Amino acid sequence: MQDLQDDLEKNKPLLLSAEDSGHSLVEVCSEELTVDSVVATKLDPLQKAFEILYAAVVDRLGQLQMRLVQSQDLDASLADVIRWLVEMERTLSRQEPIAVKPVKVNRQKQDQEVGFIRCIVCFSRCVSLLFG
Repeated sequence: MQDLQDDLEKNKPLLLSAEDSGHSLVEVCSEELTVDSVVATKLDPLQKAFEILYAAVVDRLGQLQMRLVQSQDLDASLADVIRWLVEMERTLSRQEPIAVKPVKVNRQKQDQEVGFIRCIVCFSRCVSLLFG
């Protein structure tokens, strides 16, 4: 309670100024207009400015949410690339020496083609997220 009293005392000049402004507004009003219409007329520009600002904030929020989703997609893509790299490293470490027999050569070739296709898919996903 004491804090409220202290705040009122500290802000007393501001409160008196606001009260004086209110009285001045009532005095300026002609008898034909009501105080409400004068106040509403004076507040219209503020309301319009608020609506413009609010629309800009909502638009920016939408952009930020979209960027967040894209960032999460990029993180997922990078995780895919890292998994692929780990898998490729394991594949390369298990790779047999170059074979002479056509059957082994064809199998090794197929293993490398599958790995290459996975690489292309991961890479294209990352590129589409970055530039798409």
